[in-house]
Amino acid sequence: MRRRTGLKLIFFCLASGAVHASAQVPPQATQAPAQPAAAAAAPVSPAAAPPIEPSAALAPSQPTDGPDAPPPALPALPAQPPAEAGTPNAAAPVSGPMFDPTAPIVPSGNAEPVPEFQLVNPAQMKLGAKDSYAVLKTSYGKMTVKLYTQYAPQTVRNFIALAKGEKEFSDVRTGIHVTRPFYNGLIFHRVIRGFLVQTGCPFGNNRGGPGYMIADEFHAALRHSRMGVVSMANEVEGAQGKAHGTPKPDTGGSQFFITLGPRPEFDGKYTIFGQVVEGLDTLERIGSAKTGPTNRPVKRIVLQSVDVVERAVGNK
Repeated sequence: MRRRTGLKLIFFCLASGAVHASAQVPPQATQAPAQPAAAAAAPVSPAAAPPIEPSAALAPSQPTDGPDAPPPALPALPAQPPAEAGTPNAAAPVSGPMFDPTAPIVPSGNAEPVPEFQLVNPAQMKLGAKDSYAVLKTSYGKMTVKLYTQYAPQTVRNFIALAKGEKEFSDVRTGIHVTRPFYNGLIFHRVIRGFLVQTGCPFGNNRGGPGYMIADEFHAALRHSRMGVVSMANEVEGAQGKAHGTPKPDTGGSQFFITLGPRPEFDGKYTIFGQVVEGLDTLERIGSAKTGPTNRPVKRIVLQSVDVVERAVGNK
């Protein structure tokens, strides 16, 4: 009786364990296989994946052409170099040629030449630099001439030396070589209204000089383009019965003329060595004087003295 009861108990335990085991079967084992993803992406190696640009923002798809197409994207600006330590927002270094404040001012090839007294660059002014001026005292008033030492150095040196009495010349009356202020007491022997006034002849007849000649000096920046241009007078040919003849090169000495208006036909023929910067009213009075048949003023107009002074660069 006890053996039969024990067998029943063993059979009952075995049956209960089978039922419990069937209740623990995983769900996927009892369900149909799941469908694969529509486009399962293959794993990408981190080394093969391109870096993500922070400026590449995602945007919804747009038409690529037609009236609704977006405008073309602007090219990206070049990356700025990193700022140096301690200088936040440091600007990138500038490459290429820089403006040189000490460079001389050079007129453009297509620009109208400008007289030197207007070409003043403050960056070129040396401390204490001076310009030379000639103060012409006449019986009609004073005129101040800026001398173009930079562009006609030999002509200016000759003029200053004669005016100061520092250069020997031949006295036309005695033939003796003397050293004294050359221009004091000479007359304006030639005046042509609207054309020019002329002085510097010891004879007072357009035929005298210091007994020597100097070479011409021409410069592209200087033109007979206005009233008050001061130039050396040269010997001329064919001037009889004409306002002006053909100049001979390198025949200047002491005579000079001052224009009463633009005379472009003189360019490249007569050395410009100055410009009247004060006393144009005096020049006008001399240029309006009554003259005789040889263009000589009826009333003497005397060049009483020529004083050479210096002024700071840039001043008139």
